[in-house]
Amino acid sequence: MGVPFFIIARALGKATTFSLGWATSLFFGQIPGGKERVVSMLSAIAFAWLLITYVGGGFAATILLLHATGHFALDDPVIGDGRMQAVALGIVLLPPLLTYIAEKSDLTEQFSLVRWAKHLPASYPIALSLGAGVALMLVVGPIVLLRRQRAGKRTHHIPVLVAEGRFSELVDDIADELERVTGNKPVVGALGGLWAIPMHTMRYAGARLFGSIVRDHPVLVVAGDVEVAAHATDVNVTAPAKDAYWLRAALYKRFGLGRMYLTWSADTQALERRLWKLHLDERSTKAERRKKLDRLERDIDHAAIGSDEWNVLYRVVLQLRESLDAAREDRSA
Repeated sequence: MGVPFFIIARALGKATTFSLGWATSLFFGQIPGGKERVVSMLSAIAFAWLLITYVGGGFAATILLLHATGHFALDDPVIGDGRMQAVALGIVLLPPLLTYIAEKSDLTEQFSLVRWAKHLPASYPIALSLGAGVALMLVVGPIVLLRRQRAGKRTHHIPVLVAEGRFSELVDDIADELERVTGNKPVVGALGGLWAIPMHTMRYAGARLFGSIVRDHPVLVVAGDVEVAAHATDVNVTAPAKDAYWLRAALYKRFGLGRMYLTWSADTQALERRLWKLHLDERSTKAERRKKLDRLERDIDHAAIGSDEWNVLYRVVLQLRESLDAAREDRSA
């Protein structure tokens, strides 16, 4: 019996890992900097904690209660001490482990054991928020995908982390860019429907795990047959299949000089902030800004970051160079 059980357990484990990876990719897209593995791991821990605490624990409590009241007979209602301790330890320790992994995974600026300890009480509602959100993803995702396929539409993601107090600017940028590229007047409203349910559920966890402190509700911007949903950790573009890619590209270019992070590592975000500052620098001359950009590019090249995050930063560097060159050409003309 041991071998078949082992094979089944491994198959279920791989299926669960695939399902969680698929769900997080569906709702977050391809997160840069290798952080998709961190997000998948955190999602798996939160989902496991939800099952242990509310499904397994609730089922066991119900069975024992029915046995105690004489409505259900158990041959041996005594659960082994080892199993009870394992379940109790899982309920108690998994949420702190979840927040510890987030703290150690460069999702915050610098690891702080004291800050992690202070946030221990919040780890339980964080695990509940993320675990319930993942469970809803697994239910809602296939339904939403089927609806979009029938409508001939595709969804593409731009993973972002919105800087403090900048969510309204993000929405304004999306609306302005959609009006520019589609020629339609955008309509901005609250994100509703099935897609919004997991996003609303995970807002508490997202605000505390992923370095985003956005408290605003998710927003939907509609321009013609294009829909862009924006929330603290993702911007997703839903449009007819032939238009979805170039619309995503247009927004990506717009965000490159915006006030939202396109990377998820704390060290890389520090470089992004330097790019923002340089873009908004109106006191320096164009020549001085080009020298600063050269130095910043060298710092980016020497930074210990992944190739995908380097690509993101280098694209922003090229955009800044293009804007500086365009300003020089306009002045000479």
